[in-house]
Amino acid sequence: MTKKPIKVLLVEDTPEDARLMQEALAQETESAFEVHHADRLAQAVTFLSAEEFDLVLLDLILPDSEGLDTLIKLRDRASRVPIVILTASDDDTLAINALQRGAQDYLVKGYVQVYPALLSRAMRYAIERKRGERMKDEFVSTVSHELRTPLATIREFAAILSDQIAGPLTPDQRQYLGIIQNNVDRLTRMIDNLLDMAKIEAGQVLLGKVVVEARPFLDHVIETIRPLAANKQLELAVELESESLQLFADADKITQVLLNLLSNAIKFTPNGGRITVGIAEQPNEIEFSVTDTGIGIAAADFPKLFEKFQQVQPLVGEATAKGTGLGLAISKRLVELHGGRIWAKSAKDQGSAFSFTLPKYQPEELFHEYFKGGIDSAKRRQGRFSIIVVSVVGFPEIKALYGLEETSHLLKELETALREMVRKRAGDIVVRWRRGEMVVILAEVDQAGAQAMAERISRSLNERTFTVPSAGQGVTIPVTTTTATYPEDGSTEEELLTLIQSRLHQTETSKTRIMIVDDEAKIRQFLKEVLELREYEVLTAASGPDALEQLRRHRVDLVLLDIMMPVMDGYEVYHLLKENPRTRAVPVIIVTAKGERKDRQLGMDSPTYNHLVKPFQIEELLAKVRDVLQHQSVHS
Repeated sequence: MTKKPIKVLLVEDTPEDARLMQEALAQETESAFEVHHADRLAQAVTFLSAEEFDLVLLDLILPDSEGLDTLIKLRDRASRVPIVILTASDDDTLAINALQRGAQDYLVKGYVQVYPALLSRAMRYAIERKRGERMKDEFVSTVSHELRTPLATIREFAAILSDQIAGPLTPDQRQYLGIIQNNVDRLTRMIDNLLDMAKIEAGQVLLGKVVVEARPFLDHVIETIRPLAANKQLELAVELESESLQLFADADKITQVLLNLLSNAIKFTPNGGRITVGIAEQPNEIEFSVTDTGIGIAAADFPKLFEKFQQVQPLVGEATAKGTGLGLAISKRLVELHGGRIWAKSAKDQGSAFSFTLPKYQPEELFHEYFKGGIDSAKRRQGRFSIIVVSVVGFPEIKALYGLEETSHLLKELETALREMVRKRAGDIVVRWRRGEMVVILAEVDQAGAQAMAERISRSLNERTFTVPSAGQGVTIPVTTTTATYPEDGSTEEELLTLIQSRLHQTETSKTRIMIVDDEAKIRQFLKEVLELREYEVLTAASGPDALEQLRRHRVDLVLLDIMMPVMDGYEVYHLLKENPRTRAVPVIIVTAKGERKDRQLGMDSPTYNHLVKPFQIEELLAKVRDVLQHQSVHS
C-alpha cells in the first residue's frame, strides 16, 4: 500500500532557497512530500484557507511580513498545523522566541543545504509532536468529562443522604458520609489541578484581564478561606497599603493563586497562629504577600518548591491530607502568565512568606489587552468582534479653553455617559485610549450592530450637555464615531488599529469627499476637475466593483453614480450601498439619460437618492451637490 505523501506548504520568497528546499525534500527516500510554494504571507494564508496541510516550512523574512510577526500571523490562521522555521540566521534568542510562540522547530538554511536529511527529519518530528499535542488536548477533554461527571453524581447523592431526605442517619453513618464528602472534594481538587496544569502546558489558558479594585477583591478571598482558618483558630489579618489600589488581572486566576498560598499557610501553621495577607504598591508592580507563623520550610525543599509533583513535609504527627503537589507549580505559571514573578522566604520553625508580583498597568496597556482579548474570543467563537471609537472633535482646543483639570473632568463625564449607554450589553467595555483623547467601546457584535450603536452613541452624546464648573453652565462636547470589525476589516489588532487611525484621520482632516462612479474616463476626469476646483476631495471609480472596493477602505460624503455601466449597473451598485451598514447613510446622486429612470420598479426609496439628468450644466451639478450635502448635514 502506497503511503500518502506529506503535504507541505513552503513559504519562501527567495527563488534559490525555495529550489534548494524542494530539492532536499525530493532526495528523501523514507517519506514522499507534496510541496506547495508561496512567496508571500498573503499567498500562504490563501493556501491555508483553501487546503489542508500537514506542515508549514516558513521563512520569517517575507516581502509583506517580517520577524516573529510572520510566525504569529500564520499560526493564528492555522493553529493545528505544525510550523518549522527556516532562517539564514543562527540566532539562539530568535529560535527560543519562535519556539515559545508556537513553532515546532527552527532550522538554519545553510545547515539544511549541507545536510538535507536534517530537513525531512525535523519535519517528521514536528508532525509527530503536533500530533502528540492534539492527543494530549483530547485526553484532557476526556478526563474532564469522564471523571468530573461521576464525581458530581457522588457529591449530589451524598448531599441527599446528608440532608436525611432518604431517612435519618446514625452518628456512625454521618461520620462515614463526612469522610466520603471530604474525599470527593479532595479528588475533585486533584483532578482540577491536573487539568489546570495540562491546560497551562498546552497553552490553552487565556487570561480574561479586567480592572479589579484591590479592597473588595481581597475581602472576597479572605471570606472564602475564613472557615478553613477558623477550624484551627487561626487569625487572618489584612495589610492593604492603599484603599484605592487597582489591579489589572484575571481575577479568577489570581484568586486561585491566593487561595492556594493561603491553604498551604493554614495547613502548615499550628492552631492559634497568625496569617497575614498584604498588597503593596511598588514603583513598577503590585506586590502580594502571604506570611504565616507556621513550621517554615527546610532549606533542602527550596530548590524544588515550585516544581510539579513536589510536596513540603508537614509537621511530625500532623494529619495533613496529601495532594498532587501541583498547587505551587500552577500558581507560579499563572503569575508568570500575568507577567509577574513569585518567590518564597522561610526558615525551619520561623514561618514562611510567599510573595508574587503583577505588573502595574497603563491605560494604553489596558486598551490593548481588551482589544487582543476581544479578537481572541471572536476567533474561538468563530464570530465577530467590533470596536467603536468615540473621538472628541477639537480636543486640543477644548484642553486649551478649559485647562487640563476641567478637561479631565469632562472626559470622565463622557466616559460615564458611554458606560451608561453600553452597560446593558454583557461583554461590552469602555476604556480610555491615547492620553484620554478618545474613549473606546469594545463590543462583541457584527458590523451592522456596531454601526447602529455608533450612530446611536454619536446622536446621544452630541445632544448632551456636560458640566464645566468654571463656565457656570453645561457645555456640549462634539464627538465623531468610527468602527472596525473583525474579521471583515482586519484579522489582527495591528490591521484594525491601522484602519481606525486612517478613518479617524479622514474624519478630522479631510475635505468633503465625493466619489464619481462612471465607466467613461473622460467624464470621470471632467467631473473630477470641476469638483476639485470647488475644494472637494474626489475619488473616482471606473466600475461598480471598483467603487465598492474603494468604499470598503475610504469614507465618502457623497456618491455621484452613473446608471449605464457594464458588469454592474448603477442600480445594482445603489442597492449594494444601501445594504451595507457602513455606506447605507451615504447620499447618492444618480446620473441618468432621459428615459432611463426605472427606480420605482426596482424598489428604490426616493428619500435616499437624487437624480441628475444628462446633459446637465456645471452649475446645475454643483447646485445639486450643495443641496444634497446640506440636507445630509441637517439630518445627520
